[in-house]
Amino acid sequence: MDQIDVLFYRGDSEGEGGSGVFVLGDSVLPSILAKFPSQGGLIITDGSNSRGSNFKRMIRRSGLRKHGWRFNLAQAQPLLKSHGLHIITVLPDTPDT
Repeated sequence: MDQIDVLFYRGDSEGEGGSGVFVLGDSVLPSILAKFPSQGGLIITDGSNSRGSNFKRMIRRSGLRKHGWRFNLAQAQPLLKSHGLHIITVLPDTPDT
């Protein structure tokens, strides 16, 4: 896959039947971000199978700055109540933002 504009990730676990891959963790996330276009993209997820605090920090009010990107909850969250999915904007982190 050459480019990822939207990462959709849900319903996973590290247990039996799950992938055991911590997609939002620090060992996998950088390789995914390397495929995002320079203008950024979206992550749509329920936060399943997250390791560490990346997901929790992505969805907090102040968001997360990591790996040269900024992660923030999108203003509109139309999938949260109905499907438990968070929409997270992913933008390049620049010093003036």
